[in-house]
Amino acid sequence: MFWWETYFTDGWQAMLPHLRGKQATKNEIACLDYLLQQNSGQTVLDVPCSTGRIALDLAKLGYNVTALDYNPKLLEKGKATALKKNLPPINWLQADMRQMPLPNQCFDMVACIFGSFGYFDDAGNHAFLTEAARVLKPNGQLVLETHTLETLLPIFTEHGVWRFNNCLVIEERQFDPFTGRLNGEWTVLKGKKQYQMQSSLRMYSLPQLHNLLRQAGFNDIQYYSDYTLTPYQYGDDLLVCVCTKGEVV
Repeated sequence: MFWWETYFTDGWQAMLPHLRGKQATKNEIACLDYLLQQNSGQTVLDVPCSTGRIALDLAKLGYNVTALDYNPKLLEKGKATALKKNLPPINWLQADMRQMPLPNQCFDMVACIFGSFGYFDDAGNHAFLTEAARVLKPNGQLVLETHTLETLLPIFTEHGVWRFNNCLVIEERQFDPFTGRLNGEWTVLKGKKQYQMQSSLRMYSLPQLHNLLRQAGFNDIQYYSDYTLTPYQYGDDLLVCVCTKGEVV
């Protein structure tokens, strides 16, 4: 069993409001909306969508949204929220992001938000980028938020403790320079409940990531440091990649 099959539990859900709050979500949606309007786009794939934090707000704006995730429990929560809010229909799809059961060239945008890249080995990460390019229309865009070695290592710490609301989070992280993976162990205490999770992300350098994107079929790649589309500079602690698919992939 892979770490991402068990990580996204109630413990992760308890951390999420602290890790990515309402204002951050508003900033992300405003950026995606702007990019879609610039290209007259209407169809969006949110992958991996989790409980639909991005998909729900895009559907509310009137976009035709497909929300894909491997975890059926997260999808069910997203569906319930959409029903409760009486949102326009969303296509909820349970699948592996490395092999998506979707036709070629059917989306104007693929959104992979909040550090959801690097879950797999190199072949798997390349497979996802290739799949993203395959399902995009010509000149469609992949919006990929991630960390690279350049954004991570200057702020890297092995130990962390956070308190917020009624949660205590203890984090232990280790970067393996031989595998390029950032491995983490998380303990979340919420009330009388305790959750244990593990994570492992492949961290690429910016040149390595750029080469992966080019190999997948993206010919125009712009790098930003936030969702206001501020151009990325070395030392910034976040990377938002806006990658345009070439005419032929």
